Amino acid sequence: MSHFLVQVHVIQALNLIPTSDTNTAIPVCEVECWGERKQSKKGKDKTLNPFWDKNFNFEREGVDLSSGENTLKITVYDTDTWFTNDVIGEYVIDLAHVYHEEPNHELYRKWMVLSKDDDGETLGFLKASVLVLNVSQGDTQPPRDEEDPFADPATDNAEDLEGAMLKPPNLRKDGYLIHCQIWEA
Repeated sequence: MSHFLVQVHVIQALNLIPTSDTNTAIPVCEVECWGERKQSKKGKDKTLNPFWDKNFNFEREGVDLSSGENTLKITVYDTDTWFTNDVIGEYVIDLAHVYHEEPNHELYRKWMVLSKDDDGETLGFLKASVLVLNVSQGDTQPPRDEEDPFADPATDNAEDLEGAMLKPPNLRKDGYLIHCQIWEA
């Protein structure tokens, strides 16, 4: 059992699918880790492409990453409704995978496909960083070039956005076949 720190940087979302007939949303981002929830502030503007640039920290002692119960869930809500916040989409991350399999124990500025549990439909895209540190072992945050923290051509290139995305296992990708006949007169 160890003492872990999880740092989450929620940067932005793109192409969110609105949950209401107004074709707009007032998006809020919620991050849940080890039963603790933290939320971005409610925006005033209606947008389907919000920019949050919000950091969240979660710290816990006595963590066993091999237990399989250590996940981080990022949910985007539409607060444009009267009584409830409607879920636009979410992405769940296995902290053990991030710690053991990712370079520097982090997903750095990755695009994630937002979907819901019950279907595999793409409901938008979220850009975030997740860093998992074992404080007991003296893990520290990797150095960053502070010149331009959001300039990363490998993940910001809109033409190759799909290749850089993290996709949930339930994501449905439909293929279509178009048959055309062209007649020349």
